[in-house]
Amino acid sequence: QLKRLGIEVVADRPGVGENLTDHPHIAVGAHFKKSARLKPGQRRHIFLGVRYSSNHAGCHPGDMLLMPVNRAGWHPLGKAMGALNVCVNKSYSRGTVMLKSAVQTDEPIVDLNFASDGRDLMRLVDGFRRICKIMQSPDVQQHVNTWFLAGYSDEARALSVRKPSNWVKTATAAYLFDYAPFFRETLLKRKFGTTDRIQAMLGNEELIADWVKQSVWSGWHVSGTCKMGADSDPLAVLDAECRVRGVQGLRVVDASIMPTIVAANTNITT
Repeated sequence: QLKRLGIEVVADRPGVGENLTDHPHIAVGAHFKKSARLKPGQRRHIFLGVRYSSNHAGCHPGDMLLMPVNRAGWHPLGKAMGALNVCVNKSYSRGTVMLKSAVQTDEPIVDLNFASDGRDLMRLVDGFRRICKIMQSPDVQQHVNTWFLAGYSDEARALSVRKPSNWVKTATAAYLFDYAPFFRETLLKRKFGTTDRIQAMLGNEELIADWVKQSVWSGWHVSGTCKMGADSDPLAVLDAECRVRGVQGLRVVDASIMPTIVAANTNITT
C-alpha cells in the first residue's frame, strides 16, 4: 500500500497494519429509578466486574468479563442511565489498519472486523443471554424503569462531547424521561428496542447474532498491528526485543506489539 500511495518503502514488512485485535463489547442499557443513581460528585462509574469462562470449544479460560455500568455519560441523561456490559476478554477476530492517503494527518481506514470469528460471535450471543438473566432478577429489576438494547452510535459519540448545547439537549431529555414515562418508553422502543424486542430475541438465536453484529463496539484496547514473532513468521514486524526487522535503531513498545490480545485491560500491560 506504500507504493500505491507514492511513499518510499524503507522495509517491506507486510504485517504492519494486520492482526488488529480488540475487546468487543455489547450491552443492555437501563434507565434507573432515582434511588438507584450515583450521588453527585461520585467519579467512579464501574465498581466491579465478573471474570468468567465461556467454556466454548477452542477458547481460553477466563475469556469473558461482565460489568455493571452505573453511569452512561457526563451529561444529565447519562447520569440517569447505566448498562449491563459483557466483553470478550480473549478475542480471535482480526481486523486491519490501512493508509487512506500519503498525508500524515489523514486518519487511516480501520476495519475492526468484530465477531468475524465464530467463537467471538457465539460468546457474545451467550453473554447477551447471561445479561438478560441478570436483568430479569427481581433484585435488579426493582431499580430500573426501562431496559433497552444499547449501542455506541454516532449520536452517542456526538453527545459525549462536553459542550453547552449537549448539556441542554440531554437535560431536556432527562427531565422528560423522568416525568413523562410514555415519552421515555416510546422513544427507547422505537430507537433501540425495549423488553418486547429483547424477549423476541431470546427466543431466536439468529436475532441475537444479527443484533450483536450490528451493535458490537470497541473496548478501546486496540492491539496487535505491529506484532512480535519468530523469524519464520512473515507477518511478524518485530523480533523478541521489539526491534523492527530491517530497520536500524527502531523499536516499537506499545500494545501493537502483542501477537494476541491479553485477557485483561491493556493499560497495565503497556
